[in-house]
Formats: sequence, C-alpha cells, structure tokens
Amino acid sequence: MEKSPLPKRHCLVCGKEFYAKHGRQILCGSPECREKRRNLWLRKKRLHDKKYREERNAKLEAKILHILGKSCAICRKTVTQKHKRFHNKYFRRHPSGPDYVLKHIEEFVLVCWKCHQGLHFLHDILGMSWEQILSLKEKMLG
Repeated sequence: MEKSPLPKRHCLVCGKEFYAKHGRQILCGSPECREKRRNLWLRKKRLHDKKYREERNAKLEAKILHILGKSCAICRKTVTQKHKRFHNKYFRRHPSGPDYVLKHIEEFVLVCWKCHQGLHFLHDILGMSWEQILSLKEKMLG
C-alpha cells in the first residue's frame, strides 16, 4: 500500500476533508471558507486592537490626571470619569486622544462637562480668552 505524499486534513471552517498541499494548510481551497476565515481573523484583530487601545488610553489618562489633578480648574469639584474633559486653554482644535493631550500638557486643563459648556459659551459667543475667563472667575468668587 502506497502512502499519499499529501496529508489528509479537515477544513477548520466547513469541516470537509481535503489533502493539504503544504504543511501549514488549514482550509480547503473553497473561496467561501477563505472569506469566512478572513472575516473571523479581522473580527478578532479589531477586538484585540480595541482592548489594547482602551487599556493604553486608561494608562495615559491616569498619567494626565496625575499631572493636572482630579478637580475641575473652574469649579474645583472632583471630576468623575464620565464627566471629565481635557480642555485646550487656547481653544485650539486638537485630536481627541490622550496621546496629544500628554504631549501638550501645558496647554490643557481638566474641567467638568458643565464648566466645559460654559467655557465654550464664554469663548464662542462672548469672545473671551482663557485669561479673561479666569479673571472673571476670580471676580465672581472673590
């Protein structure tokens, strides 16, 4: 009895039996199986990337909070995770990720979402700068 040079395997996707053309082949040759395997790989990759990003961003945000403090720059209340905003003092547009904030930390302050809305009202509607807003805050409080 002569031995076949190609090993017999089962397709990981459809379960059909096939002869492997090379040692690492895990799929039969059908285009449907290749497409399903590719989609499965992409889903796993996206899930891994999302988890990695979330973990990395959490570490970066912890560094930012260590530097900026955990209280709002305007009302001085402790800011919760849900309500925190990293605000650019000069009202410049910027990427939303913590990478940019950490690289340009001197331009940012931590504010709660209510004060963030107020800052944009004072800047966008009334045209006030960051320094004017701080002086207004001091006049009101003190």
